[in-house]
Amino acid sequence: MFYGDLKNAPMVSLLSLNLECEVVKTIKIKEILDVEQGHEIFIGKIVNAYADEDHLTEGIADFTKFKRPGL
Repeated sequence: MFYGDLKNAPMVSLLSLNLECEVVKTIKIKEILDVEQGHEIFIGKIVNAYADEDHLTEGIADFTKFKRPGL
C-alpha cells in the first residue's frame, strides 16, 4: 500500500494501475428526489496515475499490455 499526492486515500501497490482522484462535487440523491434515504454520487477528476513500467509505452499507460480477469 502507498499514498499518492493527495495523501488521503491508499493505493494498492499490487495493482498494475492506480488512479488518484479528487472529489469535485457530491450529489445527494435524497435531496434531488425529495426522499428520506438515498445514495450519493461523487464527481471527481483524476489528479495522478501510477502504473508499472511494463504497462507503459513511451510513459503512457498502454491498455493492450494489461491482462483482463478471466482471460
